[in-house]
Formats: sequence, structure tokens, C-alpha cells
Amino acid sequence: MKFATKRSLATLPLIAALVACGGGDDKESVGTVDTSSGSGGLGGGSSSGGGHGTTSTPGSVTGTTGNTTETTVGKVDAALLKGAALRYVMVSTKLQVIGSIATLEQLPDGSVVSLNGNLLTGSDRSVLNLAGNSSWAQGRWAKGNALVSGKSSVLGAARNDAIHYVVYSAPKPYPATGNFTCDSGTFTAPNVVDAGTGDAFGTASGKATLSFSNGMPFLGIAVTATAGARQATVATESLRGIPGDGTIFAGGFDMVFGSDRHDGFMLTIGDGGNGKYRIVAGYQVTHKGASYLGVASFLCGP
Repeated sequence: MKFATKRSLATLPLIAALVACGGGDDKESVGTVDTSSGSGGLGGGSSSGGGHGTTSTPGSVTGTTGNTTETTVGKVDAALLKGAALRYVMVSTKLQVIGSIATLEQLPDGSVVSLNGNLLTGSDRSVLNLAGNSSWAQGRWAKGNALVSGKSSVLGAARNDAIHYVVYSAPKPYPATGNFTCDSGTFTAPNVVDAGTGDAFGTASGKATLSFSNGMPFLGIAVTATAGARQATVATESLRGIPGDGTIFAGGFDMVFGSDRHDGFMLTIGDGGNGKYRIVAGYQVTHKGASYLGVASFLCGP
């Protein structure tokens, strides 16, 4: 029997952090935010959350538990626009990086393999779950030699190896007021955090809301991860903040190493073009001892 667990961040501590970055400044969060690789500062912020508590409901069994793989390549609709003001987030089981982009390499297939000093190389390199257009690119580094924040690793050696990224356009000034409708979202395949538990990869779905009041955004987000017999949802409502290029950490997502990082989100907003905005999220969600990690993005328009 598959059990669906819904967890609201109303029961978790909320931490808001504004990362104010100039060109090429990266912020790596490893338990706490490490500012050694950039000159931007870390300022304070505030957030509020609400929700429904937690519930568990039964469902039907799908998939199996074991060494599952996920090989969906995906595609992009257009290459990123050169010269645009771009930012990125990158998350894995051991780190998360947030920053503005000084240098970027995008291959003809749309995969991004270089973000500032973060690189994916090797004759066997593979980038999956591709999606994007001229202002946004998303994917999952699945195989190759990865160098992220000065730390090197060989992806593909462990069954759950993955580094997820989203490249997005810096947001334009927010409107004073407005209610926006968000699409159903785009997701990379979430990987299990502990290689010894659960299926290696799963699928994700979700929804988001976005509104503005007094020039400030209010957003809600829910992401459901399904992996074999496990299914869980992490959600938060009416989260306020993310001024300018800022990033909010909701729940326990600011903690990174294994069990120290708890269910929650890393949230930011980018420009979606034509008066639209893009919600970008890194997330973690847990069910029956197995935590799953990935990225999601939602395009929201008036």
C-alpha cells in the first residue's frame, strides 16, 4: 500500500534569508551560508507561513523499491539569451548554491554544463530532465566529473547521484498589487538523499500561487514526490518576502548534510517575460525515512 503524507511548513520553523549578489557572486549553504566565494552580503528578512497540519491517506501501490534509474532527457525550446541578467540555483545531497551568473556554457542540446566555476566534464557526461527557453533553463547533472563550489565528485558512481540546477532571469520590479495564475510546474526527477533507502529516483508534481500586495510577493507552493511505494507532499502557504533577488529558506532546507536538512523549500522569483514571473524552488520531502530532493519551477502570469 502506498501512503501519501502531506506535511505543512506551518509545523516547521521558517527562516528567511536575503542573498544580495552582484555579478558572479555565489552563496553556498553547507549547514549555514558560506560567504567565502563571493563578496555579496547576507541580510536578514522575514517570512510567514500557514497550512493544514499533516495528514496521511492510503493509495495504490506503484513501482518497486530498489535501484531504479530515471533517464528522461527532455528538451529546451530555445537557447538562453546571451547578455541577459541571469541567476541560478543548484542543489544536491551535499550542498546548495545560489548566485548571479558571470560565465555560462550551454550545449546545443540545451544542457548547461558550466555556471561560473561549477563544471560538468568528461566523455560520459549526461544531463537529463532538460527544459527551458530563452530566459530559463533547468536540468539534472546525472553523469560525469562534477566540480561545484571547489568540490569534485564523479556522478554515476552511486545510484542516487544527481545535481539539480535552474537558470532563470533576474526579476523585474514587482507590481504594486495583483493575483497571478501559475502553471502546473516543471520538475527534475527527485533523487533519494540517503542511497541506502528507497528508490533512487522518483517523479514530482505540484502547484503554486503568487500574488502581490504593496509591492511585495506572497506565494504558496506544494510539491509531491512519488518514488515506488512512497509518496509525500511538502507545502507552505502565504509565504511573504523575496525582495528583489532575494531567496527564502522555508522549513529546514537551509541545513544541508543528510539528516540535518529537513523538509522544506529554497524559494526565489525570476522574470518570466511578457509580464510574468517564475517561481524557482529547491525542495526536500520525506516519507517513511526516505527523503527526496529536487528542483521545480512555475510560470505565473496575470
